[in-house]
Amino acid sequence: MTKTKWTLIIIGSIDLLLIIMHLFSYYFLFLKPTGYIIPIAANIIVLAIIAFRHPRINNLLVVAGVLLGTAIMLIFAFFIWIGENSYKKIDSPHNQQALVVEYRKFTLGETTYYYDFYKTKYGLIGKELSDQSIQIMIQGRENPEGSNPEEILGMDNSEWVTKRIMRFISFEGTKEIHLDSDSNADSTQSTPPNY
Repeated sequence: MTKTKWTLIIIGSIDLLLIIMHLFSYYFLFLKPTGYIIPIAANIIVLAIIAFRHPRINNLLVVAGVLLGTAIMLIFAFFIWIGENSYKKIDSPHNQQALVVEYRKFTLGETTYYYDFYKTKYGLIGKELSDQSIQIMIQGRENPEGSNPEEILGMDNSEWVTKRIMRFISFEGTKEIHLDSDSNADSTQSTPPNY
């Protein structure tokens, strides 16, 4: 096989791996803050180089494809930028796994805080705990001055109840996140806060 075919097989395999991982709610956590911009850029660059070297492909089509791909990538990057997602990793004292919290807020009269959770063992690949996302909405007059999403969820006061249960003392009360995939019950239990 030629270098071109090997390159296409490698880039196609990486793309297929990312698609399969996404379908099963697994993610490379280092790619999560940028979405899929790095793999998209790699695809555009590799395919452009291969197309420029191929004698039967018109270079004008290659330039048009690169420009179109770059425009799509920039629009995608803009949406990621305005999303302002932040991430915090909370390691388990049991040294078995960690919880990565993806959070953002949206303000329009009241502030809504969104939290998504990913369990990970080594910090490279994370499984989304999609059934345990938390949304906390606070009216404008109730929102504490200078509060940030970490304080609203209580990330600094979080504790590992067991090896697989994380507890947060949030603005709305106690929230528990179960890292077991078989705990589909109401995992974000809530009790009123004790102030």
